[in-house]
Amino acid sequence: MKKKILFVTQQLGCGGVEKSLMNFLQLIDRDKYECEMLAIDNSGEFKDKFPEWLTTHEYKCPHYVKMAVNYYRVPKYEKGEGCKTKISKTFWKLIININRVTVKLFKKNISYRVVFNRYKKNNVFGEYDMIVDYHGYGVFTTYWTAYQKTKAKKVSWIHEENIYPAYEYIGCVYKYFDAIFAVCKESKINFVNKFPYMKDKVEILYNYLDVEEIRHKAESENEDLFKTDSFKITSVGRLNEQKSFHRAVETASILKEKGIKFKWIVVGDGEELEELNAQTADYDVSEYIFFIGYSDNPYAYVKQADIYVQTSRAEGFCTTISEAVVLGKAVVSTKVGGIYEQLDNGKGGIITEHSPKNIAAGIEQLINNRELLEKYEKYNQNKNMEFDKGIEKLYKVFD
Repeated sequence: MKKKILFVTQQLGCGGVEKSLMNFLQLIDRDKYECEMLAIDNSGEFKDKFPEWLTTHEYKCPHYVKMAVNYYRVPKYEKGEGCKTKISKTFWKLIININRVTVKLFKKNISYRVVFNRYKKNNVFGEYDMIVDYHGYGVFTTYWTAYQKTKAKKVSWIHEENIYPAYEYIGCVYKYFDAIFAVCKESKINFVNKFPYMKDKVEILYNYLDVEEIRHKAESENEDLFKTDSFKITSVGRLNEQKSFHRAVETASILKEKGIKFKWIVVGDGEELEELNAQTADYDVSEYIFFIGYSDNPYAYVKQADIYVQTSRAEGFCTTISEAVVLGKAVVSTKVGGIYEQLDNGKGGIITEHSPKNIAAGIEQLINNRELLEKYEKYNQNKNMEFDKGIEKLYKVFD
């Protein structure tokens, strides 16, 4: 009999967590394991990218309840939009406000409990041997997984270096997990510092990448994507606060003022797209940095660039940096979790402080020192990237 695993995630947008989950599913031995997925919100750019053999469930509750749980807000009451009745809107606004008080005074998230108890009868999807809270981040997926009344093994993921208050607000649920996987050393250390009673259950499991697929897709684009003789820079990521692409715009302005000729393409979509385009106009760098939106093949842009740049304020084991290393690119990155492991303490690129001035200095150094740039490229091209070992750690949990 095959063992059954349920992977739980928040939504199916074009984020690093969703991408790493898609990659991780490729490792599953389907002769021994049958997999299903539960998405709290079954929508997003990656919805049709998951394998066809994967049965996907959506959490059964009204959309406005998901908004209340995931984003702590209730949509406006309008005909055909948001809450169905003003009573519903009033109820969930009350829950959110009570939750703010309990979080502040008692460090308890009661909104998750309300949603879980109210809709648990609607959300029984089957019997499983393991339930994996792949999304992590101490959000509703973690709470839902922890309180499933089942004999299934339970696993949660830690994708980022920072252990936000959200983890603390549901901290008591981690005792129900059999294992926690952190994507880098920094993530593990910070999690154990916050929850020392879990130290024997936390292991490091690096995000998996399909190296051959990345290289194949990178080479499949024959067109010159940059169409410039200037220095070429690429960044990839969701346009949100964590990735801090506003720093990229400010960095571009600094490089422009120094008279440096370059073209910087940022691949990715997100809630800050309009704001970032406005910022490029304000800084007068619209001819230097371009936010081109989502692409099915960001690897081609990375491959054709001279360097890859990451401006994030926080990361775990950043997937896009690993992809740049796989493609043999020199990297300039802010000092985020996992970066010293990914760049081997600076052997594969420059690690900078979190300011546009420092990022610009790192980029300028590589523009002016071709020998150093090629040194980083050569190191990354020869790096042994073994991403497929981690699946055995997941299988071990069954034992």
